[in-house]
Amino acid sequence: MNTMHLVDEIIDRPETKQLLSRANDVKDLAFRLQESALAVLNVPSAAELDRLFRRVKSMSQRLEQIEDTLARIEVAVTAAGKK
Repeated sequence: MNTMHLVDEIIDRPETKQLLSRANDVKDLAFRLQESALAVLNVPSAAELDRLFRRVKSMSQRLEQIEDTLARIEVAVTAAGKK
């Protein structure tokens, strides 16, 4: 029996599938508990920091667009004033 066949047999066992499912459930529970603990300590989670980073980046891009628009308006006003 080769190694791959043995691995396939182990993976296909119902006990293995159940164990992997339980491990995933425990991982999810640990993640939720970690986020709850961080919230109690008033410390942002990685997900919250990621959302904040995306919002700041979006605001920065919008501000750059506003700056570009104002620069174009300034050029147009300056050109109109020279006429």
